[in-house]
Amino acid sequence: MMMRKQRGITMLGALIGLSFFVFFGVIAMRLLPMYQEYYGVTTVMKSMEDEMKNSSLTKQQAWTFLRKRLDSSYVSSVKKEHVKFYRGKTGTGVGRIVVDYKVQKPLMGNIDIIGKFHSEASVD
Repeated sequence: MMMRKQRGITMLGALIGLSFFVFFGVIAMRLLPMYQEYYGVTTVMKSMEDEMKNSSLTKQQAWTFLRKRLDSSYVSSVKKEHVKFYRGKTGTGVGRIVVDYKVQKPLMGNIDIIGKFHSEASVD
């Protein structure tokens, strides 16, 4: 009697492999929008550095300018309380802008993914 060797993957092995693929796919689907939004924030902050050089905007003017830029980049997670403005070296106008914010997205059941992001722009 000749025994045949088993070839290929078993059904259990395929299910385990598929479950890993689905699990990491779900995590990637939750993380990608968070990081795309952060990329938008960093792009806006770099453009703020370039355009606000040698200008003496007040905090309110700088916030309005920043908010318009964030809106045009489809950034919705950054609110006014996440942004801090610091005076410039000359003492007039905004010299540095710091954005610190967190994004919390549901993953599965009662498990959430939290992303903490930080970006700065020095306009002095």
